[in-house]
Amino acid sequence: MDKIDIERLKTDRAYWDKEAPEGATHYGLEDGANHAAWFKNVTGETADVMLAGETEWWVDSYVMGSSLITRPAPSWDGEGLPPVGVEFQFSLNGFNWEDRVMLFNDGITCLMAHKKYPANRWHYECDRPDIRCRPLKTEKERVVEAVMDIACFDQNMRSGLELAYDAGALKMPGGGE
Repeated sequence: MDKIDIERLKTDRAYWDKEAPEGATHYGLEDGANHAAWFKNVTGETADVMLAGETEWWVDSYVMGSSLITRPAPSWDGEGLPPVGVEFQFSLNGFNWEDRVMLFNDGITCLMAHKKYPANRWHYECDRPDIRCRPLKTEKERVVEAVMDIACFDQNMRSGLELAYDAGALKMPGGGE
């Protein structure tokens, strides 16, 4: 087996799908105490584990939680409902946008969780006309909006602020998110 390119594994879903065994959702690095391994059905206490280079899964208690690499989410262009694993903004009728993550979507029903509070989950029929989803804002979009809110710039100033951000001259006010 070829050596896994860890940095590529973190961001390239196609590479993950090529290297990982079927169903793997996490990869654990070799760290002296643990061998490199693939994981699925990770619950916080146990997981199905397959050592790198092996072909059989087994259930094991694991202690690597913070060092696991998660399978990259699929890309989404903002059309329709996002696929499973994608973080996005959600609203009913375009009011009160919240950051969420899609947990299940079979085209008929979907299940999503609040991004910061994953225990908060909602189940919807996929064809509800009041569901609105959009991609998360980029850092650039968040910074430009924050500066515009603070300085009361009008929309005509947006392109100038975007250029300032691209040049590295504009950062989030107050150093926050």
